[in-house]
Amino acid sequence: MVKTTRFPVALVPSLVLVPVLFALASCALERETVSAWGASAETPKLISLFPVGPAELAGEFSAPVSVRDVRCLPESGSEPPSPVTVSDSAPARSIRFALAAPLVAGARAILSGTVEDGRGNSLSFAVPFLGYNARIPRLLINEIRTGYDKPKVEYIELVSLDSGNLAGVEIHNAMNEAVPRYVFPAAEVKPGDFVVLHLRSVEEGLVDETGAVDASGGADARPTARDFWDAQTRAPLKSTNVITVRARAGGDILDALLVAEPGLAEWPNERLSRAAAEAAERGAWGPTSLVSDAANAAHPETMTPTRTLGRTPSSGDTNAASDWRVCKTGGSSPGAPNIAVP
Repeated sequence: MVKTTRFPVALVPSLVLVPVLFALASCALERETVSAWGASAETPKLISLFPVGPAELAGEFSAPVSVRDVRCLPESGSEPPSPVTVSDSAPARSIRFALAAPLVAGARAILSGTVEDGRGNSLSFAVPFLGYNARIPRLLINEIRTGYDKPKVEYIELVSLDSGNLAGVEIHNAMNEAVPRYVFPAAEVKPGDFVVLHLRSVEEGLVDETGAVDASGGADARPTARDFWDAQTRAPLKSTNVITVRARAGGDILDALLVAEPGLAEWPNERLSRAAAEAAERGAWGPTSLVSDAANAAHPETMTPTRTLGRTPSSGDTNAASDWRVCKTGGSSPGAPNIAVP
């Protein structure tokens, strides 16, 4: 989940107002103008920050900035900050930050620092990030449930095609503007493993299975699949949607699912249209990004809590609507192979 916390604006000795921002990696920060001593001063913004290697982060700012101070802090706070260097001291929008030592894949840390633009406007930031994961498995979206009937909750199921680690893998749910992404913690997978992201937590004994695959309770938890639990409400997964799986923040799209209810002539909003276009441009869906080429959310029947949309077992992976069908009543199969559908 992506959350942004804003701290009060405070004066610093240079008499420049500094907004202190705290956001998850790759989270875009909205436009903001502050007033200092009767004059209007627009501060630089941190647009994105994400790891691009075991000991390197890429930051993108809204204007050319110079780094005045930067350090890496372990999220636990049990160790002292470690130094961070930048390759070029000249003002730039794109800046690479080099860590003193590589982080373990999935380890949590915070990049904290201050940058300044050419007019002396400063930005202080503290941004959490995950250690770079070089062992991303190939993952396919295999099944989704958009209906809700407690304790049956909405879910997105993945299947792993090879061995690797889930640390930092992101699921993007384009129709959910409030909570558009989920980031997996570190967890090992092997070929054929099912990974189920349940979007609500409405039962007791629910555990993110980063270790043993049979650790979690829950009506839909399978002892042979990896179950993860979000805590969303208010219909978090829509029947018209664009779902993508990214290797990491800012990384490649591993797989995509475009799905639409019948009768739509176009995507209902620009957010979905952009997500669909990117999936098609990256080769994750085809032949086009038009809503007419999306999987049918009502074939052969409308989706319900027991009728899910699944990848047809015999279809392989053509990155097209022909791979997908709505199963018969009672045919949902979280954490297990999909039941053959017509």
